[in-house]
Amino acid sequence: ARHRGAEALPSCHCSHVLNPVWPPPHAARTSPPHPLLFSCAQSAVRPPPHPDSQICPLPSPRAGLLSSGLIPSVQHVLSTLATADALVLPASATVWVQAVEVATGRVAGLNMQAADARRWAPAYLAEGRRGEAGAAVRALSRPREAWHFDLAAPPTHTAAQTLDLEFEGPGRWNAVRFWFDLRLHGDATLSTGPDAAAAGLRCLGPGLQYLQGAIEVLQGDTHPLLATHNTVRMRFDVEDAAYAATARRDAAFPPRHLAMLADGGKYEAYARALRRAAARLAARDGEVHALDAGTGAGALAILAAKVGATSVVAVDLHEPLADLARQTVAANCVSDRVSVVHRDIACLQRGRDVRALGVNLVVADLFDAGLLGDGVQYLLDMARKRVMQPGAITVPAAATVYCIGIEACIASAGGFDVSLINKYRWDDAPQNIRLSDFPHRVLTRPAKAAEFFFDGEKRGRVRDTMLKLEVVAPGNMNAIVYWFDLHLDDVETLSNAPPGVLDKAGSESVQPTEPRSGEDQPPSDFEPAPTFQGRRPGWIYGTAKMGTGYYRERDSVATTEERDDGGAASSSQAADPAESRACAEAAPKDAAADPEASAAEPPHYWGQAMQTLDFCVAVRPGKTVSVVVRREPSRLNFALRQGVGEEVARPPWKEQWGGGASVENPHVQRVHYCELLVRDFLMRVKSRRFPPIEEDMRMVLAHCGSLILDTAALQQVYHELVVLEKINQTPEFSPGATLEAITRPALELG
Repeated sequence: ARHRGAEALPSCHCSHVLNPVWPPPHAARTSPPHPLLFSCAQSAVRPPPHPDSQICPLPSPRAGLLSSGLIPSVQHVLSTLATADALVLPASATVWVQAVEVATGRVAGLNMQAADARRWAPAYLAEGRRGEAGAAVRALSRPREAWHFDLAAPPTHTAAQTLDLEFEGPGRWNAVRFWFDLRLHGDATLSTGPDAAAAGLRCLGPGLQYLQGAIEVLQGDTHPLLATHNTVRMRFDVEDAAYAATARRDAAFPPRHLAMLADGGKYEAYARALRRAAARLAARDGEVHALDAGTGAGALAILAAKVGATSVVAVDLHEPLADLARQTVAANCVSDRVSVVHRDIACLQRGRDVRALGVNLVVADLFDAGLLGDGVQYLLDMARKRVMQPGAITVPAAATVYCIGIEACIASAGGFDVSLINKYRWDDAPQNIRLSDFPHRVLTRPAKAAEFFFDGEKRGRVRDTMLKLEVVAPGNMNAIVYWFDLHLDDVETLSNAPPGVLDKAGSESVQPTEPRSGEDQPPSDFEPAPTFQGRRPGWIYGTAKMGTGYYRERDSVATTEERDDGGAASSSQAADPAESRACAEAAPKDAAADPEASAAEPPHYWGQAMQTLDFCVAVRPGKTVSVVVRREPSRLNFALRQGVGEEVARPPWKEQWGGGASVENPHVQRVHYCELLVRDFLMRVKSRRFPPIEEDMRMVLAHCGSLILDTAALQQVYHELVVLEKINQTPEFSPGATLEAITRPALELG
């Protein structure tokens, strides 16, 4: 390592290169240091005491600090590699703890507190900037110092101590928030506490460890907390605690459903749409019999009952979710109208799971960031064949998908060339991201990619579509980011559009507005409007011959689905509402969030989907780039036209070599061996002759620090294997029951 000033210290010493807080990927090498990284910019690193001494930068710690294998790494370096007077970076770490309450509030007026009993994890969780799973994390006590580790003399034995936490307010104490302060060298420090995370530190932040239950505390109380560590993991416990409620230790429960409950705006929009649908059906059929397809925590089923449904069947394949739905239904006093069925949606039968005459209302929230990843199309088609009446209403009724081309590439971090790491970004599956937190550059205007109709009245295009994306900034396009507008009915729309790409007025659910009247009103088929002001029945917002505004819907108005003979979008098309709003964001956009957008309402929990392309193409303003959109059962697949661009580098385990198994890529072979082991495990599951897989995974997770394994990744594998075991013990399930739909990680878990 070189002796460099603080202004040149690489941020990768204290953060992940793939998501640096500073500098942005295209920043100049002379950019000033981020204020969170250093308290004294000019005196961060001093020369070592002897010219022959070494500087030993240590691996980047994660939220759990010790679980990244920090202490064993330090011990190995100091005992075998470093000189006697080596300078260790970071020099020390101080761990702080704080008692917090993590709770689910009322969701659209519903009591969903039963979900709090599922707040448990086999290891710590990364809180992230928005709080664990998007929920409210409320501090109850003052921070206390738990440990101080001098990394020049790291600990070698297990240690334990009792800390007295002083509570500053009443609440239900069910978790411990912990973070660490790193002293890099001299006055240079890095904090991963709540204040640093709120100020913009992205890849590091506080960790959360749940207790075995919730403890009622009052202002002025003092409770002891037992803090222990074994050099590879920290743990916090309350001995002999009087728990007001105990947590259900179920590794199969999907944490993503806690994030879904935190999206109150979504449930309020669903409630309004369900109220309108129930009123229409009551006037038409006299009764409303609803099906909540994939009920999860049961919120939509309860809302359907409260807005007037005569009966509701809430169905879910996953047993822990069905159990939670039963509890929330009872807590909201609608058990007389809502029945919970533990079954695959595609296996429902009339007369057994639903009434013999079927249902006339279906509500579903089976969407991932890319709309189709949870199998919503297949499951709704099967429900329509098996249990839905002709003319049944579906909420949502339709969805529209939009996309933009971006450059997702990291050239440097802290002034160092790290471009070789970009090959590890490629993946053949879409990635769930929050675009405002992701380093990128917008290269094209948004365009409509596809339409889907869930009510069965119309069908979207089933063939491949060729899009012409208009380039607005120079760069290398290697990824497509896409999102959707979810049309609950002809009045209400939800959108997971990234802030700053679409106008805020159209990115959330909106109410219809009627055309204005006046003496100087333009012709009846057009009304000018510089911005999108809400959906208007019978009107289309766009840009055409008369300018930008609302056009009365007519067959002569072109749409983005029209194509010319060459397969490209017609140049005389009228813009789609969301596309026209997006065109205002034509300039290149960095990854930093728009200050005005950050002050708006919280974004929906979905985030956005990003697909890395197989080929990268150089683009420049004033030109267009053709993208093929291919519809697949559970995703949209984006690709450049054949022969365009240069093939991107891929991770070693994603490269396919030719020939037989003996000469195949060894990295791919290792993955295949793991798949064979999982298949062998599943073949023995139904016999129930072997202990649960959870017993083995619990042991591996306890020693992840010694094994230098990533705790978050291992915890996700733990969850997936337990869920896979449960699914394969279910008597019947359809191809629509996918592991990804149940175990998809929550975006806000950090």
